[in-house]
Amino acid sequence: MTDKIKITALSFFLMSPFIQAQDYIITNKGDTIKGRVSFLMVGKMEQANLKGESKATFSPISVREVFMRNERYKPVQHAGEIQFMKILRDGYLSYLSFRLQGGQTYDGRLLHLRDGRAIEIATIGFKKQMNNFLLDCPAIMAQIENGELSRNDIEKIVDGYNACIEKVSSARVEKAVTTSNNKSKLDILQDLMADVSKSDLSNKDDLIDMLNDAGEKINQGKKPNNYLIKILKQSLAANAEWLSKFESVLQ
Repeated sequence: MTDKIKITALSFFLMSPFIQAQDYIITNKGDTIKGRVSFLMVGKMEQANLKGESKATFSPISVREVFMRNERYKPVQHAGEIQFMKILRDGYLSYLSFRLQGGQTYDGRLLHLRDGRAIEIATIGFKKQMNNFLLDCPAIMAQIENGELSRNDIEKIVDGYNACIEKVSSARVEKAVTTSNNKSKLDILQDLMADVSKSDLSNKDDLIDMLNDAGEKINQGKKPNNYLIKILKQSLAANAEWLSKFESVLQ
């Protein structure tokens, strides 16, 4: 390898980490602004200072996230102040590090929930502290209570809690979707019963009763039994539109 090629390769090697790890700020408006970022105190509030094509200073209330020297930071209100904290674990429950008062290094540890609740991680009484803070995830609380998870497993606790919350949220969404679908099916069934009620069928009262039975099952999130479905299909077969409505309810 010639000296020229060596120098070129070395230059690329030295420059590429800087290129890949370029600092940036994401504002609350969703704008991404690149440049060299540093934090500084302006009065009693920490600010994000950016140097790039132009210089700018951002207050924490105008910033969503900062990427600086391969680390992510976000503004968090704690102890009566808003400061930029380093993200160690992110999610509905975030695990953050912050600078203690008068300190330069990120030695403080904070658990921060998306709803705004936050708590510093204690060295004494950790089990009681976590049980009071993570009430909405009994499985994680149980693991802490029986000693399976401790203060040394804080990242596992955060990951487990977030997985627990995601599972609960997914179940709630699925239930809401199912409820919405069932309501739509019941609306179709009501229309069908109204059509039957206006008809000249001699057995329309019996047919409406059977449709009501089917509606009760659907309202409970269950499927009508096969015998009831068979009888209803046979009774509705003479009217293609009625049969189509009933079949859409069964889907």
